[in-house]
Amino acid sequence: HLGLEGRSADAFRIFYPLLPLIRLIFQEGNPAGIKSVLNLQGICERFVRLPLVASSDELHEKIRNFVVHLKQEKNVV
Repeated sequence: HLGLEGRSADAFRIFYPLLPLIRLIFQEGNPAGIKSVLNLQGICERFVRLPLVASSDELHEKIRNFVVHLKQEKNVV
């Protein structure tokens, strides 16, 4: 919405800190990473239907660490 309003500098201030998370989400393919993020928010489980596979425990931990750090840094709930 910020970009559409011509406030691209404000949009970039939100986007760029999230870029590492976006890269993590797609590290093992879609939808495994986003399911990990949603799981950490209590929205859904990590599992996916075959032939897809859930994110590895290592990736899930990296995503969890990033989300926890982001919440602490930005005071996001």
